Amino acid sequence: LSFRGFIASASSYTAESSEKENLSKAIEYFQGGKYHEALLLFQKLKSTYQLNVRFLAYMGVCHFYDRDYAMAAGILDSIMSRLGAFAPSERSIYYHCAAESHYQLGQYGQAIQLFEAQSLLCHKDEIGDICLRIGLCHRNLGHVDVAQEYLLQAMAYYRKFNNSHKLSVV
Repeated sequence: LSFRGFIASASSYTAESSEKENLSKAIEYFQGGKYHEALLLFQKLKSTYQLNVRFLAYMGVCHFYDRDYAMAAGILDSIMSRLGAFAPSERSIYYHCAAESHYQLGQYGQAIQLFEAQSLLCHKDEIGDICLRIGLCHRNLGHVDVAQEYLLQAMAYYRKFNNSHKLSVV
């Protein structure tokens, strides 16, 4: 190897090592709840590499926690059909972030579909919250009778799981 070849090879290795480091940091930030910091690193990586579905989902969650609901919904909607191999509890989180993003954007019909899908994946003690959100979506759409049904279901779940704080809110 010539000196130039060695330098080119060494800088390529350094760049690759740096990118692996950035990915590790991004994952660490994400798992630690530092969503904005994670998002910055994922965006930098995405500009150079094609990220896998899980990392794209992480980006959607990061946008959700940054309150960039349009970006969160866009990313999560684009990959939702490719999440089938993930654990139900993990998929539930992505459905929640997508549903809540659509809710915050006033896209209640889409939010309802996503909340309903989430209800099939989540823990039983989370169904009350989902019923509450679906009820609010229906109320905002002017479907008062349907909204009331969902709000009553939310109350029943809150009673069942002894959640007096949430029960008092409904």
